Amino acid sequence: MGKPAQNATETPVMQSVAVIVAAYNAESTIVASVESILLGTTPCHIYVVDDCSRIPAATALSHLEDRIEIVRLDQNVGPAAARNIAIDRAIKAGFEFIAIQDADDISFPTRLEKQIAFMRDHPRVGACGTWTCLLDENLTGAFSPELEAKAVAVRETKKIGNFGTWTLLFDEQSQRTVHLFSRVTDPKDVRNTMFFNIGLSHTSAVMRSEALRKVGLYSTDYPAAEDYELMRRIGTQFDLANIPECLVHYRISPGGISQSRRRRQLYDRLMIQVKYFEVTQWRAWVGAAKTLATMVIPRQLKDMIRSA
Repeated sequence: MGKPAQNATETPVMQSVAVIVAAYNAESTIVASVESILLGTTPCHIYVVDDCSRIPAATALSHLEDRIEIVRLDQNVGPAAARNIAIDRAIKAGFEFIAIQDADDISFPTRLEKQIAFMRDHPRVGACGTWTCLLDENLTGAFSPELEAKAVAVRETKKIGNFGTWTLLFDEQSQRTVHLFSRVTDPKDVRNTMFFNIGLSHTSAVMRSEALRKVGLYSTDYPAAEDYELMRRIGTQFDLANIPECLVHYRISPGGISQSRRRRQLYDRLMIQVKYFEVTQWRAWVGAAKTLATMVIPRQLKDMIRSA
């Protein structure tokens, strides 16, 4: 189905991490995304899987073709199947870790270095995420430790259910508000969160090849929540954790999630919660009930309940 682009590089034996970037019509963002990985402190092999984009990813990435491997698919298969093609290659090539990067997000230079060091120190962790900060389409709102220190006095926080906490940092100099999303970090807390929704940011995930060999790759049965299903599956045999540091810029699309996509996402989440249901765990009951309630209660009524 897929074929490597010209000039694909050989996989150096000394590299321990492969980064998977699935791309579909991402010509406006993929260069910045891939370059952020190449600028990192950890050598890696990058697989860009072009999921039959209208403009081939190789066109935008032609200046990097000797540093990355591009797999161009002949038909659109969706992000789960696209990632699986590259992950299968990476595992067969002997990479110890598989990192995920969305084609419109930006990694901090030390992201992979810190995640791999953490996972080597914690051999029970099968997948590790990081905190994330949100960017808009113009790449404004970028987070930095300097901004966090400067803005600590004017910080606002808001807990988001069981998932984590939004922290709003205001930069008086640029007049920008930065949205930092911090998640729970301890494996026990991440496991408890997974009964409600995904407990780590998928675009910041680094997974052990060993874990993927044991539990399998992405399922294509949950097209709106394939990341949640895979992490639930990894969590059945390994720990999941987050590094308490913002290491990935997560881009927000202006339109957000469409209503039809949102309903499919909730449906898939509920099916996953049922698939991994633990009868003796009260969080499993509450998590499934919350997802079902979100599906059936009209948005207007939910807004009225929140504002009451």
